[in-house]
Amino acid sequence: MNKIISAYINLLLMITIAIVLIFHWFSMSKDKTEIDYLEDALFEV
Repeated sequence: MNKIISAYINLLLMITIAIVLIFHWFSMSKDKTEIDYLEDALFEV
């Protein structure tokens, strides 16, 4: 049971790190901050 839980936690950690890296790469490549993305998402509606 503990192996399943630790594997699940490791998977969540990898997904979280991947999301952070993707957002960081987008902000680097477009010179935008997370706030700019939030504003774009709000004004696109």
